[in-house]
Amino acid sequence: MRVFSFTLMSLLLFACKNNEDNLLPLDISFSEIYKSYRSDINELNIQNINLIKETNTTTLIDMNDISLEYFNYLDSIQNLCADNQNPFFYKGKRAETTQVGNEFIEKTNDYLSKLSIKIKSQSLKKRVFLLLNVDDIKHDDEWFIIYIDYHFRNVI
Repeated sequence: MRVFSFTLMSLLLFACKNNEDNLLPLDISFSEIYKSYRSDINELNIQNINLIKETNTTTLIDMNDISLEYFNYLDSIQNLCADNQNPFFYKGKRAETTQVGNEFIEKTNDYLSKLSIKIKSQSLKKRVFLLLNVDDIKHDDEWFIIYIDYHFRNVI
């Protein structure tokens, strides 16, 4: 049995040859990815520093007040989710959105537009829009996904 085990281990050891030729391209690829990653992070840091320099205290206070108002609204919706009820949809109705659901879309669009007025940087406006917009996803006139249905249907 020992001879068999030794022979098997020897075969495995010799069968696993080290192919160092492939390590160099992998190392170069990793190095390039890392440089690109560091470059992207440095660029974002520079953009953030410039945004902070361009923003005055009054704007920050206004944006904070706008955000607190919106967050309080979101908290009030959370309170409506008691007893595993989704306040955005009528129970058992597939496509109908409640008044709370319509109000959510309206208040979120209002919040986004108020922030957009205060934000001077176009790149930051674009980032905020991508994160907060509640627009339906439209492929064409016939095919689209309703935002609130996609994100909140069957959540609770």
